[in-house]
Amino acid sequence: MTERQHHHYILTGKVQGVGFRPWVFQQAQQLALVGSVYNAGQAVVLHLQGLESRLTEFQQRLQHQLSPQAQIEQMTQTVLPLADFKDFQILPSQSAESVTNTLEIPVDLALCDACLAEFNDPNNRRYHDPFISCSDCGPRYSMLRAMPYDRANTAMADFALCKPCQQDYQDSHNRRFHTQGICCPDCGPELVYYDAQQRLVSKGLAAIQQVANRLQQAGLVAFKGIGGFHLMADATQTAAVQALRERKRRPAKPFAILCRDLEMAQQLAELSAHEIQLLCSLAHPIVLVKRRQDTALAQSLSNAVAPGLTHIGLFLAYTPLQHLLFESVTVPLVATSANLSGEPILTDAKMIFQKLARNDAPVVDGVLDFNREIINPCDDSVVQSVLGKTVTLRMARGLAPFPLSFAAKNHQAWSFLAVGAQQKSTVVIGRNQQLLMSPEVGDLHSLAAQQRFSDQISRISELTSIEPTHWVSDQHPSYASSKWAQKQTDAEPSLYRVQHHYAHLLACMAEHGLTQPVLGFSWDGSGYGLDKTIWGGEVLLASVQGFERLWHLRPTLLLGGEKAIRQPRRIALAWLFERYALETVLEMTSPTVKAFSELEIRQLYQLYQKPLNCLATSSMGRIWDGVASLMGLNQQLDYEGQSGLLMAELYDFSVKEAYDFKINRDQIDLNPMIEQLCRDQQAALSQSKMVSRFINMQIHLVAYLAKQKPDLPVVISGGVFQNKVLLQQLIKYFKNQSQPLYFQQHTPLNDGGIALGQAWWFLHQTPSIK
Repeated sequence: MTERQHHHYILTGKVQGVGFRPWVFQQAQQLALVGSVYNAGQAVVLHLQGLESRLTEFQQRLQHQLSPQAQIEQMTQTVLPLADFKDFQILPSQSAESVTNTLEIPVDLALCDACLAEFNDPNNRRYHDPFISCSDCGPRYSMLRAMPYDRANTAMADFALCKPCQQDYQDSHNRRFHTQGICCPDCGPELVYYDAQQRLVSKGLAAIQQVANRLQQAGLVAFKGIGGFHLMADATQTAAVQALRERKRRPAKPFAILCRDLEMAQQLAELSAHEIQLLCSLAHPIVLVKRRQDTALAQSLSNAVAPGLTHIGLFLAYTPLQHLLFESVTVPLVATSANLSGEPILTDAKMIFQKLARNDAPVVDGVLDFNREIINPCDDSVVQSVLGKTVTLRMARGLAPFPLSFAAKNHQAWSFLAVGAQQKSTVVIGRNQQLLMSPEVGDLHSLAAQQRFSDQISRISELTSIEPTHWVSDQHPSYASSKWAQKQTDAEPSLYRVQHHYAHLLACMAEHGLTQPVLGFSWDGSGYGLDKTIWGGEVLLASVQGFERLWHLRPTLLLGGEKAIRQPRRIALAWLFERYALETVLEMTSPTVKAFSELEIRQLYQLYQKPLNCLATSSMGRIWDGVASLMGLNQQLDYEGQSGLLMAELYDFSVKEAYDFKINRDQIDLNPMIEQLCRDQQAALSQSKMVSRFINMQIHLVAYLAKQKPDLPVVISGGVFQNKVLLQQLIKYFKNQSQPLYFQQHTPLNDGGIALGQAWWFLHQTPSIK
């Protein structure tokens, strides 16, 4: 007879909030095993006792039959003496003091197909249940107060289970066995709809019909979601979309479009197999895709959704509440974050009324709310597909908190916090070689955003039970994140600063586990340089130990300082002043010159000559903006990255010519490109050819400099490389080269990745840190 054994497991990874304990219970029942399973901190502890052959079968199932949501990162297994187990039980969560934790927090998951089928079944008890979920789907992080992930530690603790839900929760054969977020219309949150004057209009399912009616009348509604409110409008009614732009003061930045299902999305956009995979993934992120023009639905879509662009951001309904709305609405909907410009997403109706329903500046006409608290705000994630590779632009709902773990090289259990940059703020908390990356908060220019930044740090610290003793920040002294980190330190040695563009490269190195020297191209809008000037077009020899600035763009002048960042025409005008006499500039037919009055040009020329209120920058992002002005594409930015999006629309893959550049020692001189571009513009060359030659120049530049260091892998990071055309052309080029090309896929290559780079640097300095 096969010997009976008692196996003890400690499992870490994605093992909470994913139905792992119920799955273990069901396997134990099937295999006639006894013992127990329970949560402990961020781990799961398992005792299994039975025949050795059955225990072996369990291990096989553990490796090959877990749900897609679950993922085991680490497992320790020991054999213990036989115990007096009578059956198998799911026990209450216990203290994590004796358990080795990884940093893993369950993320919010889109409604699963099984729940959607029940939602659509008139004979099912959960038909049109606005909060239907199961162990495979539903909110997790956004309603989590503490770990472990138990109902008592979530916003659902406020809702006592009705008898049928309690029976489902306790039934080991039920899909909702031990589902922590279980509820139904009888015991779950209540829907309410208010008008803009905060008057209660309706409750329950009638509230959804009120939303539908308002949207059909070209109204704007604040609609509560998983991690915050959306502002919704009918995407086919230009009057509604324009009203949203005017009220939110967002003149041109594209809006995301919420679709009922994949079929609707396919009517709106040309979708590759990989883009479909992204849309339907567990996170249901916003995916940037190419708009169709050959279907009635695509033609009905308002051009005001994404002015001047043929690419749009689509995502599929991911909550039962959104699916319920689409029962009464048959058109795609604009669904953008409910906030004031520059502030984070709003999460409660009180703040919606204070900020978006004021009598003097109303944004919304109605508010759909429910009484389940959003504890951890989380915006929608944004991704794009580049040659079948995922590129993450905003890491938030469904993708974050994002855990990373690395093989330990030392045993010093340092706890630390990397606070990131000023824009697209994320933080990374760490303990030894375990890291957890937060969802993106947004830019930290407003007091509201800075408060959200501070609150998120507190929440991440509480959820991971980590109190940092070391902090890592950007070198920019005026960043809100840098100032915050400075305030936390009792002594300067506990605060470490990492140069911005070096951190960009380190983030990519972290994702790919690179520590050796690399040739790094770090191109973005701006970052604080070691010489206290504005960097942004950097080519660095980088490793985890430090970096050397090999090449950088020849500095260009920002006429009027930061005003030039918002007005690319000022950048281009400085280029013209550098090449031509004032009177010659005034006589030019350049789009840049036409964007100013004669008086403005003369006044700016005086600034240029002295120079007064002018900044020098080596930023590649500013080069894109200046070129967009010279081509007549854009003279004033309405949103970050606008120049790049407009150029990507015009790129012609058949054009092989490229503008020229020069390498003067450590400087990359783009004057040849600017002179050729000016000639092409005066000769009325098409914008498409000029754009193509400009982007091709950057491909040639990267290729040329890479050949100067043929033994080094190439790493690219920074917001400029978000440009889909630029990135895919680089991927194609290096596919045929011996040098490997590394770029980020799972973490943002914009400033949202800076905190990860800071953390990667810190991990490799800890032996020398006191």
